Amino acid sequence: MISNIVNEVKTAVATNLRNIRGIHLCRKIVVFESDDWGSIRMPSKKVFDKLLREGVPVDRCPFNRFDSLAGRDDLDALFSVLSAFRDHRGNHPVITANSVMANPDFERIKESGYNTYYYEPFKKTLERYPKLNRVFDMWEQGIDKKLFFPQFHGREHVNIVLWLNLLRSGHPAFISAFEHQMWGLGPNLVDSGYFNIQSSFDAASYLEIPLQKEILRKGLEMFKNTFGFESMSFIANNYIWSSELNETLFSAGVKYIQGMKYQLLPLFDHKTHVHVMHYTGDLNNLDQIYIRRNASFEPSMHNHSSDCVDRCVKEIAVSFMWKRPAVISLHRLNFVGQIDEENRKKSLVLFMELLRKILAYWPDVEFMTTVELGNFIHKNLKRQS
Repeated sequence: MISNIVNEVKTAVATNLRNIRGIHLCRKIVVFESDDWGSIRMPSKKVFDKLLREGVPVDRCPFNRFDSLAGRDDLDALFSVLSAFRDHRGNHPVITANSVMANPDFERIKESGYNTYYYEPFKKTLERYPKLNRVFDMWEQGIDKKLFFPQFHGREHVNIVLWLNLLRSGHPAFISAFEHQMWGLGPNLVDSGYFNIQSSFDAASYLEIPLQKEILRKGLEMFKNTFGFESMSFIANNYIWSSELNETLFSAGVKYIQGMKYQLLPLFDHKTHVHVMHYTGDLNNLDQIYIRRNASFEPSMHNHSSDCVDRCVKEIAVSFMWKRPAVISLHRLNFVGQIDEENRKKSLVLFMELLRKILAYWPDVEFMTTVELGNFIHKNLKRQS
């Protein structure tokens, strides 16, 4: 009993601390930021079962248990939920879908003896999966209906240098995963050293920064060619990137940088990441605006407990009390059912409950994309200057 009270107090204090600094906005704004769209993660239930039999404990990680490329049924179900709600201005809730533009080309990488990295556009990946060959049509429909708004999450969601080194060294778990055309084994499953295989912009050496800049340039070019517009915001995989990359982002049109409380700097020759705090409305030397997530809705990570709805509502309430926008993190894994259909169904029931409560508690709420929020903050900062 006492421990529960202590935990509640700690949570309340942490939630308030996340909102103490930042720009004051007179309007109640809610943004849903969802990462990992376009990335393979777990290819199929069949692969999940095979890896489990081979001794890779993929059942320990929610991302490996549930996350995969979204199918037409996933997007149809998500869009149906979003379409059922409107704010007082007539806007539907909209998913800012932070997307990677490519996945590894496994055949060519293997042919090179794991010495050279090759990639394929994620649209080509979708075409290779029998049930996903028309999924991109759904992405475009979601964009047209203002339910789904892609932004840039990286060219791919894998640390290329680390991954190739692990493959060349014959790491059994990563070799096994590679043979099943996946790589996303987190540090809670297998030991990959100090680095997380998913952290594309982490680095063991400063000499990797030029490669990362080129990856960003190419990825942002692919984004524009794919969607017909530039990505005005960016969020780094696992929130790790060097500030030296900001200029490359800026040159390609990125004005807003999404993130959590801290930016994590690459390890280089350290054993822990240096933390750099940002808050919503914070500016860097290029006048790019940081937008900090201050709420979370991740039912797939919490056994689909209804507590995640109440927790998120409390976080939104605190953000509005401090006159901050509520920027909510909810990853793709909550919305996909290709591995486990019940995951999608249960998450969407809870998502509908969350949306109902938001509109009931705050009738004057406004749903925005990350870019719309960034533009609104930019206007407010100009007025204040």
